[in-house]
Amino acid sequence: MSLNFLFNDIATAEIDIDSNQLISCIENINNNEIKFEKVFYRKHLTMYIPSENNENDSYDVKLIKETISNKISPLIYQFANLINIKSIEKRKNITVSKLQPGDDCELHVDEEQAIYCDLYLNNNFDGGELVFPNLNITIKPHPGLLIIYKPYHSHLVNMVYNSDRYCFGLDYHIL
Repeated sequence: MSLNFLFNDIATAEIDIDSNQLISCIENINNNEIKFEKVFYRKHLTMYIPSENNENDSYDVKLIKETISNKISPLIYQFANLINIKSIEKRKNITVSKLQPGDDCELHVDEEQAIYCDLYLNNNFDGGELVFPNLNITIKPHPGLLIIYKPYHSHLVNMVYNSDRYCFGLDYHIL
């Protein structure tokens, strides 16, 4: 897995995942453990899965954590190193976003002392592109696409149509 830089601090990578299995895990978690909820600053459904391992984690939670630990985290540390960030720390939660038809995410800028990444799990929807308008970058999600970026670039997500859009979001605090 290698990083493809779209800008000096925005990169993508292709991750080999079983997206259908991960979406099934998310829905099992929603039905049995942690519910999706509307968070006051987001229009779409959000689920927070604690990132620390726990002996009581279900199979579904363990599978998600293993995917992130084995396939995503190494690329985050590689990205940080390549953009001369010496020390980062994973935050407390894995964010799962579920944008339903009609959902979007308005233009915004995230917290600046972090590295953010999104892992897309599906593409059976229309719209839902991640857009960095000031950089003229538009990214169409597809299963296994990882995007890593410094969040001070304003960005948005276009409205989703026809089906749900699933994404894992992680952020790492810059120390």
